[in-house]
Amino acid sequence: MVLGPARDVWQWLKAHNPGSPFKKRRLSFMTCHYIYIIAVSIVASILMYPAGGIAYIDALLFATGAATQSGLNTVDVNQLKTEQQ
Repeated sequence: MVLGPARDVWQWLKAHNPGSPFKKRRLSFMTCHYIYIIAVSIVASILMYPAGGIAYIDALLFATGAATQSGLNTVDVNQLKTEQQ
């Protein structure tokens, strides 16, 4: 039978599938924490970028550093405008 190996592979994949990613799952504290950090980083970088003077990737890293309180800076803070700080 030609489809025998393909059927075996399909059966193996079905047996080892951890579940659908779209299955309803409970939100844990860590999941909510990660969603918060990602959302704050993106929103803050979007607010920081239009003021000018820095590239978007620098604004994104600066915002992520602020959201996680890591203090990572790719630009000199003294060179930023008041609304960017």
